[in-house]
Amino acid sequence: MMIIIMTTKIKRKLRSKCCLTKCLQNVFENSARLLGLTKKLLVHSCQLVIIIWNWLLVFTWMIQVGFLLRVQRRNTGLLFLKETNSYSPLLYHFVS
Repeated sequence: MMIIIMTTKIKRKLRSKCCLTKCLQNVFENSARLLGLTKKLLVHSCQLVIIIWNWLLVFTWMIQVGFLLRVQRRNTGLLFLKETNSYSPLLYHFVS
């Protein structure tokens, strides 16, 4: 029953265009109250979840940028130059 109440609260907050980190913080506050955790432990767990969430966003962004750079490098013909070894080793370090 409490899970249904918590999910409906999250849906309402998402509909009102609330920040995702604020919604995560509210979910963890509600679950901490249910588990009987202390306020200090609750704050640290919320901060940890937000930090992990931000690092996941950065990591996925880095993967997307790396993929786009690889596609762009393939389209500019640098891979053909790499196969023929017709340029300096310093440039080879940056291309590969």
